[in-house]
Amino acid sequence: MASPTAFMDAHLIDSVEQGDATVVRQLFSAGGDPNARKSVSLVCQVRTGRTSLGKVKVKRGMFRSDEEERFADRREERSDTCLGESALGIAILHNNAAVATVLLEAGADPNMPVEWRNADTSTTWDVDRWQTGRWVRAWYVETPLLLALGRGARVTDHTGEASAFTHLAERGKLRVNLPGGNVILKHPVTWKEAMVEAQVHPRPELIATLLRFGARVTDPVLHAANTIDSPVIANMLRGFPVDITSLTPVSMTASSSPFPSLREITDSLPPMPAPRGLGPRRGTNPLQDDAASILGSIMGMGGGGSIMGGGGNGGHSTPPSTIAPSLTLTATATGTDARSLHDARSLHEREQQPDHISLYSADAASAYASAADGGRSARAMEQIRQEARRQTARADHFQTRSQQLELRVAELQERLAGVGRHNADLEKEAVALRSQLAAAQGGQQHPQLEGPAEVKKLVRVTADFLARAADEVTLVVGQEVFCNLAYPDGWGSGMNTTTGLSGHFPLRCVNLAPSPGAPAPSPASFVGLGVQGPLPSLASISLPRSLPHFDENGNGNGNGNGNGANGSGAVGAVAVAVDSVKSTLSNGNGIIPQNPYLSPPASSQQLNGLQGQGVGQGQQE
Repeated sequence: MASPTAFMDAHLIDSVEQGDATVVRQLFSAGGDPNARKSVSLVCQVRTGRTSLGKVKVKRGMFRSDEEERFADRREERSDTCLGESALGIAILHNNAAVATVLLEAGADPNMPVEWRNADTSTTWDVDRWQTGRWVRAWYVETPLLLALGRGARVTDHTGEASAFTHLAERGKLRVNLPGGNVILKHPVTWKEAMVEAQVHPRPELIATLLRFGARVTDPVLHAANTIDSPVIANMLRGFPVDITSLTPVSMTASSSPFPSLREITDSLPPMPAPRGLGPRRGTNPLQDDAASILGSIMGMGGGGSIMGGGGNGGHSTPPSTIAPSLTLTATATGTDARSLHDARSLHEREQQPDHISLYSADAASAYASAADGGRSARAMEQIRQEARRQTARADHFQTRSQQLELRVAELQERLAGVGRHNADLEKEAVALRSQLAAAQGGQQHPQLEGPAEVKKLVRVTADFLARAADEVTLVVGQEVFCNLAYPDGWGSGMNTTTGLSGHFPLRCVNLAPSPGAPAPSPASFVGLGVQGPLPSLASISLPRSLPHFDENGNGNGNGNGNGANGSGAVGAVAVAVDSVKSTLSNGNGIIPQNPYLSPPASSQQLNGLQGQGVGQGQQE
């Protein structure tokens, strides 16, 4: 049974692969491990031997049959589990910078190597194959930053040798395990049943996230950055200091130093041959014998023995690495006779000794000391060069950033100029619209005021208008309207004297010029038939002899006939005003026609009162 920690890790890996940053953050709140790794289990039926099924007779011919023993394979199920890709590695493989940020914020190690293994696939398994090659391939990436670059993965086979997949890994093509936090591979036969192929595409935002959380820029990282075609990533990495622990120290690599060390020089020399005539036996030449003794003493002071047999080395020459310091000490610190040494050298040159003997002189020793000092100077110079390269890289980064900012400023300035041009076009369009509006209004120039202007006069309707809102009033050509206010937007407010309704209407539908001979009564002086309360009796009103009949233009004439004795007559409509009365008489039967613009109509009590009193006074002439 899986432990709670393993279950939590598997759930975390599943959420990372699905790219759900919210769930990943919640799992960290519940105690999830930001460095969790995928679990991969391989389960196979391994053939461990054979089981005898017994002997059977096999007919070989017409008259011959043999017995053969039959066997069956004996198999047993074996399983093995290993750790796979880390959570941060999976986020990088999926190019998910948001999930990578959540992992790094929770404490994921930005420099932990990313490694995993691929399971082998086969139709049949034996014990040897299971024990040696069940995990056929191992992948190792030194840092997550290298994985994000898609370079630098080391691939080895189960034999420990470099795999053929290395050249694919250098192009960002990797074979990773199947999705899931806890992957179980049951007897996989093809590679697609055990792994998937992934292609890594370097993304600047993902690399910037790793750098922000402390990813080290190593020498392999810089080398990988130079192999991809992305100047942005290359400049980004050059702006960070290189981790010196990833560099090969100059003092530890002989080939990297421009000057070889003293031991390298001495070790590279051929073995010292035995000088002729300098053996331990005494010859007939006294000078030669003296020179031999002097050189023998010089050689013996450094290594404790002679060059040839008879000394302490059993007939073998002293190694050059021990001879050189001896010569140095002898030439500088001993009291050897310089004349005898000079004679010994002259004798050696006359007898044509090997040239390499002259290397072990005081001059050669001083040259070696100078070479050692030069090696230390070379290391210091190399460090200076490295620092200069880092500073140059930072300068290049800043220069690139400065160029980017300049381009951004130029872009913003161009956008600002475009906004200015757009504003100018809008102003021109507004002027054109005002001109079109003035032309559409027929040349009427309404006062452009801050607020409404008082009109307070009776105007005539020149164009029909149908009310579309609750605060508007319908107008019909020929009607008169008492206009109270005129607004700067071309609308007015007032009362339709025909319908008795008040509201707003367009000023273009009325003629603001006053009607000839018509005073401007106040709105309060109009009383329609819809006014609540009893109407005054006609007897109390002084009427003219004949009530004129007004046409649609407000002009008309006519006579009214009636019989006051029997109280019969007809009234078409009555409008009572303070200083004038207008009426229209029709329908001799006393029926008042309904006018759609009268609101509300006269009540039945008012009509009965009018019919009882009568309006005709007969002909008085």
